[in-house]
Amino acid sequence: MKSLQLERFFPNINISFVDKETFVNQTAEVSSVVIFTGTPENANKVRRCYPKRTLFILNGAGHNPLVVSHDAPIDIAIESALRVVLYNQGQDCAGPNSILVHRRAYAEFILRLRDELVKCEGYVGDYAYRENIVGPNSDPDHTLKIVKIFKEYRENCTYGGEINPINGLIRPTVFERPLSLGGNYKEFFAPVFFVQSYDEDCELARYFEHPLYAPNSMYVSLFGSSDYVDGLVASERHAADTVLNNTDLHVVEKGYNPYGGRGIAASCLYVNGVRIAKPTLPQRDIHEHLVAVGM
Repeated sequence: MKSLQLERFFPNINISFVDKETFVNQTAEVSSVVIFTGTPENANKVRRCYPKRTLFILNGAGHNPLVVSHDAPIDIAIESALRVVLYNQGQDCAGPNSILVHRRAYAEFILRLRDELVKCEGYVGDYAYRENIVGPNSDPDHTLKIVKIFKEYRENCTYGGEINPINGLIRPTVFERPLSLGGNYKEFFAPVFFVQSYDEDCELARYFEHPLYAPNSMYVSLFGSSDYVDGLVASERHAADTVLNNTDLHVVEKGYNPYGGRGIAASCLYVNGVRIAKPTLPQRDIHEHLVAVGM
């Protein structure tokens, strides 16, 4: 707190250290806007404590799959996969639940991924050592949830799989499971590469047209070309600005642009109790729904 010098540079900002219930009770009647980051289930519990007139902005959870097509630039795809999965030890809403890789690119992708993870092995551990790039989960109890998921997919684990429930460290892990056996729609919030092979471009429909996909639809990072992914935009399943070509969110995301997707559990606004599914941008949303209407 002293290093940030908040009182000097941001005297209008107050930071509360009270528990959630107390905070909500203290702010419910005096808040014009609430910005909530977390699961839609928790968001609904909090939202119901505020009047309908309160503008409620939700940043939830997205699937954000990576698609590595038959003609993908593997170097770029590997670089992106490492960046979005290992960042903040996987605790990031931009992390992909699945990495979908065409059979013609699969062998090279897996080989390169494993080689890069082996190089990272000496940089996994306590963040007291500044050179480490993957440290313990900020919530040590989260490891107990991950253990259950690892157990479910243990037959598909081909690298890593080590979890320390004492210090919260989850080592980078790779699961390989063909898309034909079903897509992964679980958010690990951990450094997990869930790699799924597919045979033909049209097989991507197994992932994107599953009922579990749409509610958390956010971004797609496409490496190479795919008629099917292009069709997601043409059919309006995805907006054009939510399909990224040969890059990822960590490269293109800017704090002054809308962020999120069209999935109701990925990002939305509640305006007078009405839910609007769209990417959020607090300064825009506050202006449109509060300032411009004179509230």
